[in-house]
Order: sequence, then structure tokens, then C-alpha cells
Amino acid sequence: LSLAEMASRLPADRFIRVHRSTIINLAHLVRAEPAGSGRMTLHLPGGPVDASRTGTQLLRQRML
Repeated sequence: LSLAEMASRLPADRFIRVHRSTIINLAHLVRAEPAGSGRMTLHLPGGPVDASRTGTQLLRQRML
């Protein structure tokens, strides 16, 4: 199962692909902080995750 297939099967209102290798559950997002160059570091209970520029844009659109 590819990550793209998995992302398409998950509920879009709760999960978002923030990097080519990372999907996060928005309910577990503790905080997000700028990481420079249009990217963000997302803090989750399991540890920080780096979001790509595209993932950061998607997250910002979703949160507005």
C-alpha cells in the first residue's frame, strides 16, 4: 500500500499529508512553528515532524 493510497483512504477532515513521507492526524497536533524557507516543524506527542513547503501551505489552508 503506497502512502498516496493510504492518504486517500483516511478521512480528509482528520488527516493531512505534510511531507512526501508523512501523514499526520490533526487531532494530535500540539503546536506548529516556523522552520524557515516556508516550512514548519509540527510538534506531536511522538516527537517533532518537519513539514514541506507544500505540506505547510496545505496545513495553513486547512486551519483557516
